Amino acid sequence: MAGLADDWKANRQTCVDVLCAYLRLPYEPDPGDEAPAAERLAFQASRQVHHTVIRVISAHLKAGVPVSWCGLNFDFTGVVFDGGSFAHARFPSGEVSFDGARFSGELISFARAEFSGAAVSFARAGISAG
Repeated sequence: MAGLADDWKANRQTCVDVLCAYLRLPYEPDPGDEAPAAERLAFQASRQVHHTVIRVISAHLKAGVPVSWCGLNFDFTGVVFDGGSFAHARFPSGEVSFDGARFSGELISFARAEFSGAAVSFARAGISAG
């Protein structure tokens, strides 16, 4: 999907919307070490994809990238962030919603992120230890 977004400028926002929609899908918490092996493996696979989508989006928001997604809209409403990084991401315009997002478990970094002109909201977002 990211490759399609990079190559198809006219529909780049639509591709980004699909990636964000994937992140908004129900995301079950870690079932813990006592859960059956199949349940743990399913969670780990889902988590890998989830973190990869976050990494791909973030990579397109840094300075000097071949194809920038800066200025697009990002709807992270209700997304569970249990890892990942938006460090050095730039949001110079567009709309960015972290409304109702949950930041838990592992650190998610916004170190040196720039929210310079985008309409950004963190309404009802929460942070928890796990």
